[in-house]
Amino acid sequence: GQVIPGFDIAVLGLAVGETRTQRIEPADGYGPSDPELVIEVPLADLPEGVVAGDPLFTGTSQQVTVVSVDEGAGTAMIDTNFFLAGKVLIFDVELVELIPAG
Repeated sequence: GQVIPGFDIAVLGLAVGETRTQRIEPADGYGPSDPELVIEVPLADLPEGVVAGDPLFTGTSQQVTVVSVDEGAGTAMIDTNFFLAGKVLIFDVELVELIPAG
């Protein structure tokens, strides 16, 4: 319960010392990407020379991604979703120790 749901699922049934490669779909990872979190911002608010694909960091150290830049309009589209939202994740998991809850 302290990690993404897919990771909890990945360790179910493992014995100490066992390993597994687990594919985790977005629904069991960080969720789908929310199109409403892709926002338009003025280029004047961004570092000079940004291009599509550039990662940026907000004042709270959140990573966001430049999706597109429109020099003519003086704007850029920024994806503020968590960078792993909407992504399929692959984990190699090894159960090292089993600690009873409580």
